[in-house]
Amino acid sequence: MEATPAAKERNELFQRLKPCCVKASQLAIREPEDPKSHQELQQLIKQILDILNEQISTNPLALDEKLAEYVSFPLSHIFRHLERYPMSLVEDCVRCLTILIVHGWKSRISAKLVQQLFSFLIFIIDGVPGSPKRDVPEEAVLEALRAETALLTTAGSSPVAAAGLSEPESIPVLGHGITVILDGVSEGATPEIQREALRTLEALYGAIKEHAALASFLPGTISSLAKVLSKPTRYKKLVIAKCLGTTQVILTKVLSDMRTRSILAIETESQTDADKSKVLSPAWLKATVAQVQVALSVMMKLRTYEGSEVPSVTQMTAYWLCFELVKAAHTHSEYTDALFDLSAFNDQSDDINEVYDELYDFSVQLLDSHTETGETDWRLEAIALEIMAYAAHRSGEKFRPELIDVLFPVATLLGSDDGNLQQHAIAALNSIALSCQYSGVSELIIDNVDYMVNSVSLRLNTLDISPASTQVMKMMVRLAGPRLVPFLDDVVESMFAALENYHGYASFVESLFSVLKEIVDQAAKADGRLLTDVEQSPINHKKQVQKMEDLETLLEILEKRKEREERDRIEMENMATRGGHPGVPWTNDLAQGVGNEDDQAQAEPPRDEERPPNSPTYQPLQRVASLTQHYLTSPTPTLRRSLLELLTTAASVLAADEDSFLPLVNAIWPVVIARLHDSETFIVIEACETLSGLCKAAGDFLATRWKTEWGDGLRDWCRKIKQQASRDKGRSNMSSKGLSQSMPGKEIVIPIRSSDSLEVQPMSVKSAEPSGGLGQHASPARIWEAVVKLLTAIISYVRVEDEMFDEILDLLADAMERNQEVREALEVINADAVWAVRYERGLVESIPAPVLEGVVFPEMGY
Repeated sequence: MEATPAAKERNELFQRLKPCCVKASQLAIREPEDPKSHQELQQLIKQILDILNEQISTNPLALDEKLAEYVSFPLSHIFRHLERYPMSLVEDCVRCLTILIVHGWKSRISAKLVQQLFSFLIFIIDGVPGSPKRDVPEEAVLEALRAETALLTTAGSSPVAAAGLSEPESIPVLGHGITVILDGVSEGATPEIQREALRTLEALYGAIKEHAALASFLPGTISSLAKVLSKPTRYKKLVIAKCLGTTQVILTKVLSDMRTRSILAIETESQTDADKSKVLSPAWLKATVAQVQVALSVMMKLRTYEGSEVPSVTQMTAYWLCFELVKAAHTHSEYTDALFDLSAFNDQSDDINEVYDELYDFSVQLLDSHTETGETDWRLEAIALEIMAYAAHRSGEKFRPELIDVLFPVATLLGSDDGNLQQHAIAALNSIALSCQYSGVSELIIDNVDYMVNSVSLRLNTLDISPASTQVMKMMVRLAGPRLVPFLDDVVESMFAALENYHGYASFVESLFSVLKEIVDQAAKADGRLLTDVEQSPINHKKQVQKMEDLETLLEILEKRKEREERDRIEMENMATRGGHPGVPWTNDLAQGVGNEDDQAQAEPPRDEERPPNSPTYQPLQRVASLTQHYLTSPTPTLRRSLLELLTTAASVLAADEDSFLPLVNAIWPVVIARLHDSETFIVIEACETLSGLCKAAGDFLATRWKTEWGDGLRDWCRKIKQQASRDKGRSNMSSKGLSQSMPGKEIVIPIRSSDSLEVQPMSVKSAEPSGGLGQHASPARIWEAVVKLLTAIISYVRVEDEMFDEILDLLADAMERNQEVREALEVINADAVWAVRYERGLVESIPAPVLEGVVFPEMGY
């Protein structure tokens, strides 16, 4: 029967462990005669530990209880004679034991083994009870406590194993162990030992299921923890915090309401003196409660702890507790009011509502102050968000007027750097939108956009400039989508004013333009309802293939010429029938006031029709795009790239209304074309993308500009970029070729086992070495690729003269063989010139001469 993969892996692990375990057992069983045997044994235990760590990092399931028993055999011999071996060896053995407990025995560990290991680990820490204390290294104590924590946690997952700790004969050992652990808490050599001892104590109280056993150790445990908490200056803050958490776990485990309600139920019954002395009796409960109250009174002094965290946590706790009490009171009131009318008997509901109103007002102030300071604990703001969501849930649709004060502060937290607070803000917005009967957050923001826009404008106008203001604006635009853009005219105006006042602050300018870019991106998604007919009319400047002139085309030209001659003849005849010049000067009639109003009206030149204004979506985009010309020379490269991306997006939206768009292109052209000579590679690439977008949007309007730039140096710049890319590519190819030819193969010797002997065979291996070049990802190659796209856009959308076309064709001769789009764009303008260039380069396939009987056709030479 074929073994399963799990069994196969388990067997492989056994084969790896077996040599080490066998050798370690042999060394541990016999009396050590040579000191070197200790070193050898330590190396073997180290190998076992490494194998176990490697296995649990890949597949811990391969280690089962049988393998754990096998590995524990040599460890048990070492543990029997601890005094023989160095403590470093004992520490490695304890580490192995921890792995065996957690991943080997797991919940199948026996109660007897739990008892043995518990007492043994306590022995490592403290020695024999009643004997003089011995010096134990800190590392050994820490590892023993970690193993004890793992043992108790594992035993707690098995009712059978946990029962072994609370058996009557085990109680003395358990009591001694708790004492040693508490000594580790109070007198541990390092904070790590103290914290690990507290974890062990928590695991112990979690593992023991016998309530009476826990109750018997409660007074001493709480007393020891209270002593630690009464001296906060002696211990680290992490130890104090962990001690408080452990105290909470222990008190909840022993004195919770669920645990003590059965004791309180028998309190009224008659009890004998013997019953009163028992654990878990009403008398015991009263005495224990009194002792715990004394201990808690000592712990309460921590409220005056000098650490800055204590007042803030105290405030947060009181805030949260007040909110929970108000919720509980409202819930109780709802259930009670559903059955009874108790309004005549008490006025507690009024008090609850007063507390609720104060809590709500404080929460609004807390959220609003986030944009001013940003120093508040995020948990405090998270509770405030929960209160806002709860208030909206209670009020329902009536909560909508409160959104004037609430919505912007809540939305501000969407831009928080803290991920937890950001998630709370998202959940609060969703809850508020649902409670106020909105279909979603987008509708919530759109319906209250005037509140939010006014809040943003107010903060910008009052110079309350913070990252939160720009972040909330960006998130708001992204959430609401294109429908919000028409309402942002005032905000854009305020941003322009802020940019004018703070143009020297690069990071602030960049954050504001990130908002403006988001506005442009959303406006690009606008549908026909947000744009006028002119603004959404299709624009296509792409050059088309000219039709071949044939006989029909010639007839059309002659027909049009005949129609034009006929039209000119009719106009000349009409001119002849009109009267000549008047005999009296026109000025006399005007001076004498002679003439009728109709003649004067006819004499006035016709007025141009008044152009309708652009849509509220179009206007902000046009202004933002126009503003970029003043910041494209910013020293911040990321801002320059962001502005170029903004222009690329805006051009696609603004292009339809040429009366507004073409003056904008004329204004931004000088600064955009200058970015081709930027020092940053990614700016040059982005400038090529932007200019390509302008070519597509403006078409022949850029013809003279490209002609001027081409003659002023753009042609030479393109050739330089091409040469750099070719040189870099050639260097990369030569480097890789030279390496492959010059590097000799490395010879390695591989032993090959034959049937009866071991042969040695040399083999040559050639390693693939890096060429040192980046190929198509190098800067010159990437720039040339962007230039190819730009030149393709120029010939595709802009009218170019023949001389300029020939020079572009020469530049793109290589690229058009790899890029079909480039070749098609060139062939649209002049397919014959493209054919001629390809013919000169030997890239045109030869056409075989036709075969016809009786006729010989000459071969075409290429």
